[in-house]
Amino acid sequence: MRTRGRMGVAGFGIALLAASPLTAQRELADRVAAVDDGWATFQVEVRDGVEICDRGIRWYGDDGESRGHWHWGGNDEGRCDDGPLQVELRVRDGRVMELEARRAAPRSGAADLGPVDPGEASDYLVGLAYLDADDDAAEEGLFLSRLPRGADPTEGILRVARDRSLGSDLRKSGLFWAGQLATEVVVGPLEAVAREDDAEQEVREAAVFALSQHQGDAAVPVLMELALDAPHPGTRKSALFWLAQRDEPEIADFFADIILGRRGG
Repeated sequence: MRTRGRMGVAGFGIALLAASPLTAQRELADRVAAVDDGWATFQVEVRDGVEICDRGIRWYGDDGESRGHWHWGGNDEGRCDDGPLQVELRVRDGRVMELEARRAAPRSGAADLGPVDPGEASDYLVGLAYLDADDDAAEEGLFLSRLPRGADPTEGILRVARDRSLGSDLRKSGLFWAGQLATEVVVGPLEAVAREDDAEQEVREAAVFALSQHQGDAAVPVLMELALDAPHPGTRKSALFWLAQRDEPEIADFFADIILGRRGG
Protein backbone atom coordinates (compact mmCIF):
# COMPACT_ATOMS: atom_id res chain seq x y z
CA MET A 1 0.00 0.00 0.00
CA ARG A 2 1.18 3.52 -0.73
CA THR A 3 1.63 5.78 2.29
CA ARG A 4 3.16 9.16 2.89
CA GLY A 5 5.60 10.07 5.63
CA ARG A 6 4.23 9.36 9.10
CA MET A 7 2.26 12.09 10.85
CA GLY A 8 0.89 11.21 14.25
CA VAL A 9 -2.71 12.00 15.06
CA ALA A 10 -1.47 14.67 17.48
CA GLY A 11 -0.21 16.57 14.45
CA PHE A 12 -3.36 16.06 12.43
CA GLY A 13 -5.28 19.09 13.69
CA ILE A 14 -2.15 21.25 13.62
CA ALA A 15 -1.40 20.31 10.00
CA LEU A 16 -4.95 21.02 8.93
CA LEU A 17 -5.11 24.37 10.67
CA ALA A 18 -1.74 25.41 9.31
CA ALA A 19 -2.42 24.21 5.78
CA SER A 20 -6.02 25.24 5.41
CA PRO A 21 -9.14 26.60 7.12
CA LEU A 22 -10.70 23.12 7.15
CA THR A 23 -12.66 22.38 10.33
CA ALA A 24 -12.02 18.64 10.44
CA GLN A 25 -12.87 17.57 13.96
CA ARG A 26 -9.93 16.33 16.00
CA GLU A 27 -12.24 14.22 18.15
CA LEU A 28 -13.19 11.89 15.29
CA ALA A 29 -9.54 11.51 14.24
CA ASP A 30 -8.62 10.65 17.82
CA ARG A 31 -11.43 8.11 18.10
CA VAL A 32 -10.40 6.37 14.89
CA ALA A 33 -6.71 6.33 15.83
CA ALA A 34 -7.56 4.92 19.26
CA VAL A 35 -8.68 1.68 17.58
CA ASP A 36 -4.96 1.14 16.86
CA ASP A 37 -5.38 -2.19 15.02
CA GLY A 38 -8.73 -3.30 13.59
CA TRP A 39 -11.84 -1.87 11.93
CA ALA A 40 -13.66 1.27 12.99
CA THR A 41 -17.07 2.26 11.63
CA PHE A 42 -19.28 5.32 11.82
CA GLN A 43 -22.57 6.31 10.23
CA VAL A 44 -23.53 9.57 8.54
CA GLU A 45 -26.66 10.90 6.86
CA VAL A 46 -26.25 11.62 3.15
CA ARG A 47 -27.50 14.38 0.89
CA ASP A 48 -30.53 14.04 -1.37
CA GLY A 49 -29.86 12.07 -4.54
CA VAL A 50 -27.46 9.60 -2.91
CA GLU A 51 -28.46 5.95 -2.70
CA ILE A 52 -26.52 3.38 -0.69
CA CYS A 53 -26.73 0.06 -2.49
CA ASP A 54 -25.76 -3.53 -1.73
CA ARG A 55 -22.64 -3.28 -3.89
CA GLY A 56 -21.72 0.37 -3.81
CA ILE A 57 -23.09 3.88 -4.12
CA ARG A 58 -25.27 5.54 -6.72
CA TRP A 59 -25.72 9.30 -6.68
CA TYR A 60 -26.93 12.17 -8.78
CA GLY A 61 -24.20 14.74 -9.25
CA ASP A 62 -24.45 18.51 -9.24
CA ASP A 63 -25.31 18.34 -12.94
CA GLY A 64 -28.23 15.97 -12.25
CA GLU A 65 -26.63 12.99 -14.00
CA SER A 66 -26.64 9.59 -12.33
CA ARG A 67 -23.27 8.10 -11.45
CA GLY A 68 -22.20 4.82 -9.93
CA HIS A 69 -19.30 4.09 -7.60
CA TRP A 70 -19.20 0.32 -7.25
CA HIS A 71 -16.80 -1.28 -4.80
CA TRP A 72 -17.46 -4.91 -5.52
CA GLY A 73 -19.61 -7.24 -7.57
CA GLY A 74 -19.59 -5.30 -10.85
CA ASN A 75 -22.20 -2.63 -11.62
CA ASP A 76 -25.26 -4.61 -10.48
CA GLU A 77 -26.22 -2.35 -7.59
CA GLY A 78 -28.72 -4.69 -5.91
CA ARG A 79 -31.06 -3.16 -3.32
CA CYS A 80 -30.60 0.58 -2.70
CA ASP A 81 -31.88 3.02 -0.08
CA ASP A 82 -31.16 6.59 0.96
CA GLY A 83 -28.85 5.87 3.85
CA PRO A 84 -27.40 6.36 6.30
CA LEU A 85 -23.95 5.66 4.90
CA GLN A 86 -21.59 3.53 6.94
CA VAL A 87 -17.91 4.43 6.62
CA GLU A 88 -15.56 1.57 7.48
CA LEU A 89 -11.88 2.19 8.19
CA ARG A 90 -9.16 -0.44 8.55
CA VAL A 91 -6.74 0.93 11.12
CA ARG A 92 -3.21 -0.33 11.72
CA ASP A 93 -0.96 1.27 14.34
CA GLY A 94 -3.46 4.11 14.50
CA ARG A 95 -3.26 4.76 10.73
CA VAL A 96 -6.10 4.39 8.22
CA MET A 97 -4.99 1.80 5.67
CA GLU A 98 -8.32 1.00 3.96
CA LEU A 99 -11.62 2.81 3.62
CA GLU A 100 -14.93 1.32 2.50
CA ALA A 101 -18.51 2.61 2.51
CA ARG A 102 -21.80 0.76 2.39
CA ARG A 103 -25.29 0.53 3.92
CA ALA A 104 -25.24 0.76 7.71
CA ALA A 105 -25.00 -2.69 9.29
CA PRO A 106 -23.00 -4.28 12.11
CA ARG A 107 -19.50 -5.36 11.16
CA SER A 108 -18.13 -8.23 13.20
CA GLY A 109 -15.31 -7.18 15.48
CA ALA A 110 -15.41 -3.51 14.48
CA ALA A 111 -15.37 -0.60 16.90
CA ASP A 112 -18.65 1.20 16.17
CA LEU A 113 -18.19 4.94 16.68
CA GLY A 114 -21.89 5.56 16.04
CA PRO A 115 -23.57 8.43 14.15
CA VAL A 116 -21.32 11.37 13.23
CA ASP A 117 -22.33 14.93 12.34
CA PRO A 118 -22.27 15.29 8.53
CA GLY A 119 -19.98 18.33 8.55
CA GLU A 120 -17.57 16.62 10.95
CA ALA A 121 -17.55 13.48 8.80
CA SER A 122 -16.93 15.42 5.58
CA ASP A 123 -14.06 17.41 7.12
CA TYR A 124 -12.47 14.27 8.49
CA LEU A 125 -12.70 12.47 5.15
CA VAL A 126 -11.04 15.36 3.30
CA GLY A 127 -8.48 15.59 6.09
CA LEU A 128 -7.28 12.02 5.49
CA ALA A 129 -5.08 13.58 2.81
CA TYR A 130 -3.10 15.19 5.64
CA LEU A 131 -3.12 12.22 7.97
CA ASP A 132 -0.74 9.30 7.64
CA ALA A 133 -3.33 7.36 5.66
CA ASP A 134 -2.80 5.09 2.69
CA ASP A 135 -3.15 7.12 -0.52
CA ASP A 136 -5.98 4.93 -1.82
CA ALA A 137 -7.92 5.51 1.41
CA ALA A 138 -7.27 9.26 1.20
CA GLU A 139 -8.48 9.34 -2.41
CA GLU A 140 -11.63 7.44 -1.42
CA GLY A 141 -12.11 9.95 1.37
CA LEU A 142 -12.19 12.80 -1.15
CA PHE A 143 -15.05 11.11 -3.03
CA LEU A 144 -17.00 10.31 0.12
CA SER A 145 -16.55 13.81 1.55
CA ARG A 146 -19.14 15.10 -0.96
CA LEU A 147 -21.90 12.79 0.24
CA PRO A 148 -22.78 13.85 3.83
CA ARG A 149 -25.95 15.91 4.08
CA GLY A 150 -25.35 19.67 4.00
CA ALA A 151 -21.55 19.39 3.84
CA ASP A 152 -19.52 21.53 1.44
CA PRO A 153 -16.00 20.12 0.97
CA THR A 154 -15.12 22.49 -1.89
CA GLU A 155 -12.40 24.32 0.01
CA GLY A 156 -10.80 21.14 1.27
CA ILE A 157 -10.86 19.42 -2.12
CA LEU A 158 -9.27 22.47 -3.75
CA ARG A 159 -6.62 22.50 -1.04
CA VAL A 160 -5.66 18.94 -1.91
CA ALA A 161 -5.71 19.67 -5.64
CA ARG A 162 -3.33 22.61 -5.26
CA ASP A 163 -1.01 21.29 -2.55
CA ARG A 164 2.37 20.60 -4.12
CA SER A 165 3.54 18.72 -1.02
CA LEU A 166 1.11 15.88 -1.80
CA GLY A 167 1.72 13.04 -4.25
CA SER A 168 0.60 13.39 -7.84
CA ASP A 169 -2.05 10.64 -7.60
CA LEU A 170 -3.71 12.31 -4.64
CA ARG A 171 -3.55 15.73 -6.32
CA LYS A 172 -5.09 14.28 -9.49
CA SER A 173 -7.93 12.81 -7.44
CA GLY A 174 -8.51 16.23 -5.88
CA LEU A 175 -8.50 17.83 -9.31
CA PHE A 176 -10.99 15.30 -10.65
CA TRP A 177 -13.47 15.85 -7.84
CA ALA A 178 -13.01 19.62 -8.04
CA GLY A 179 -14.04 19.41 -11.70
CA GLN A 180 -17.24 17.62 -10.67
CA LEU A 181 -18.33 20.48 -8.42
CA ALA A 182 -20.92 22.83 -9.89
CA THR A 183 -19.51 25.98 -8.33
CA GLU A 184 -17.41 28.27 -10.54
CA VAL A 185 -15.13 28.90 -7.56
CA VAL A 186 -13.07 25.93 -8.72
CA VAL A 187 -12.30 27.24 -12.23
CA GLY A 188 -9.54 29.69 -11.28
CA PRO A 189 -7.65 27.21 -9.07
CA LEU A 190 -7.89 24.53 -11.76
CA GLU A 191 -6.43 26.93 -14.32
CA ALA A 192 -3.62 27.80 -11.91
CA VAL A 193 -2.68 24.12 -11.58
CA ALA A 194 -2.79 23.68 -15.37
CA ARG A 195 -0.20 26.47 -15.65
CA GLU A 196 2.11 25.34 -12.84
CA ASP A 197 5.72 25.32 -13.93
CA ASP A 198 6.99 22.77 -11.39
CA ALA A 199 4.08 20.30 -11.46
CA GLU A 200 4.32 16.97 -13.22
CA GLN A 201 2.77 17.15 -16.67
CA GLU A 202 0.21 14.50 -15.74
CA VAL A 203 -0.98 16.79 -12.93
CA ARG A 204 -1.34 19.73 -15.33
CA GLU A 205 -3.28 17.56 -17.75
CA ALA A 206 -5.49 16.31 -14.91
CA ALA A 207 -6.38 19.94 -14.23
CA VAL A 208 -7.27 20.44 -17.90
CA PHE A 209 -9.45 17.34 -17.84
CA ALA A 210 -11.18 18.57 -14.68
CA LEU A 211 -11.96 21.85 -16.46
CA SER A 212 -13.37 19.90 -19.40
CA GLN A 213 -15.78 18.13 -17.04
CA HIS A 214 -16.97 21.31 -15.35
CA GLN A 215 -20.45 22.29 -16.44
CA GLY A 216 -20.28 26.00 -15.63
CA ASP A 217 -20.01 28.76 -18.23
CA ALA A 218 -16.55 29.86 -17.09
CA ALA A 219 -14.69 26.66 -17.97
CA VAL A 220 -14.78 26.86 -21.78
CA PRO A 221 -13.10 30.31 -22.08
CA VAL A 222 -10.37 29.11 -19.73
CA LEU A 223 -9.80 25.99 -21.83
CA MET A 224 -9.53 28.19 -24.92
CA GLU A 225 -6.92 30.38 -23.23
CA LEU A 226 -4.96 27.31 -22.15
CA ALA A 227 -5.10 25.93 -25.70
CA LEU A 228 -3.57 29.14 -27.00
CA ASP A 229 -1.04 30.24 -24.41
CA ALA A 230 -0.40 27.61 -21.73
CA PRO A 231 3.38 27.52 -21.16
CA HIS A 232 3.71 23.77 -21.74
CA PRO A 233 2.97 22.17 -25.16
CA GLY A 234 1.38 19.10 -23.57
CA THR A 235 -1.06 21.32 -21.72
CA ARG A 236 -2.02 23.19 -24.89
CA LYS A 237 -2.51 19.88 -26.71
CA SER A 238 -4.65 18.52 -23.88
CA ALA A 239 -6.83 21.64 -23.85
CA LEU A 240 -7.37 21.39 -27.61
CA PHE A 241 -8.26 17.72 -27.31
CA TRP A 242 -10.85 18.24 -24.58
CA LEU A 243 -12.33 21.28 -26.28
CA ALA A 244 -12.91 19.10 -29.34
CA GLN A 245 -15.02 16.72 -27.22
CA ARG A 246 -17.55 19.45 -26.41
CA ASP A 247 -20.25 20.78 -28.71
CA GLU A 248 -20.77 24.41 -27.66
CA PRO A 249 -21.11 26.75 -30.69
CA GLU A 250 -18.30 29.01 -29.48
CA ILE A 251 -15.90 26.06 -29.60
CA ALA A 252 -16.64 25.47 -33.29
CA ASP A 253 -15.96 29.16 -33.93
CA PHE A 254 -12.74 28.90 -31.92
CA PHE A 255 -11.40 26.04 -34.07
CA ALA A 256 -12.50 27.80 -37.26
CA ASP A 257 -10.56 30.89 -36.19
CA ILE A 258 -7.42 28.80 -35.60
CA ILE A 259 -7.74 27.06 -39.00
CA LEU A 260 -8.23 30.42 -40.75
CA GLY A 261 -5.33 31.98 -38.92
CA ARG A 262 -7.42 34.44 -36.94
CA ARG A 263 -6.08 33.03 -33.65
CA GLY A 264 -2.74 31.63 -32.61
CA GLY A 265 -2.54 27.92 -31.93
